[in-house]
Amino acid sequence: MRPTYISGRLRWNQVLTGAGLVTTLLVAASPFSPQAAAAVLSPPVAASAKPTVAPSASARATAPAGPTLSIAVSDGTNATKPGDLLSYTVNIRNLGSASAPPLVVALMLPPAFKLLSASGGGAKAAGQVKWQVSLPAGHSGAFRVVGRVGPTPRQLLRLDAVACATAGKGAKPIVCAASSNELPAGAAAAATAAAHARLAAAPSANHLIRYVLMSAAALVLVLVVAGLALITRRRLITTKRARSSQ
Repeated sequence: MRPTYISGRLRWNQVLTGAGLVTTLLVAASPFSPQAAAAVLSPPVAASAKPTVAPSASARATAPAGPTLSIAVSDGTNATKPGDLLSYTVNIRNLGSASAPPLVVALMLPPAFKLLSASGGGAKAAGQVKWQVSLPAGHSGAFRVVGRVGPTPRQLLRLDAVACATAGKGAKPIVCAASSNELPAGAAAAATAAAHARLAAAPSANHLIRYVLMSAAALVLVLVVAGLALITRRRLITTKRARSSQ
């Protein structure tokens, strides 16, 4: 029986197909493949936590006598720097159905804030401005201070102002709210943290070089094995032909 001869072109097509399949599997399994890179570089979902005092947010509390107080403080911006002129506005409302007791509204000024003026006869003392107010049911009050941001410490990241309402001297605050502005040091720290996060998420150059070398070595190995198999098969075919011709 005459043996079947497999041409070199067909055999090399099989070799290249096998090499391409191995390389494709290596790329798909690598951390540098598009799917893996998307998984690595996708930003992690940060867990959220409810702050005790939300910046520029309103807060409510119910006093024992029945009034429901709401307070908010805002300066209309989220970022500031030394030399800026800021104007804080404190709004307090009685949303309940009963009159509130005489209240003291205090705005604790941020550090390096130079007070220029305060509305409604506000009295400055110990880094804060205080107002006296009486709020019948459904009534509200608004107070305003104007000042300039002075030099701030390098380690200070944000400028915070806190407004609270109390029912008397020495009493615990009934309700509070805060306004927070990012300083240049805070913006720089946030940018640095973001850059570090990007570097940590991206594959390093050493990993990329190692992967390329491993892929090249695997491809060479496949070609060598396929070549040896082709030579061995040709020798077998030649031997069988020689025996059959005898």
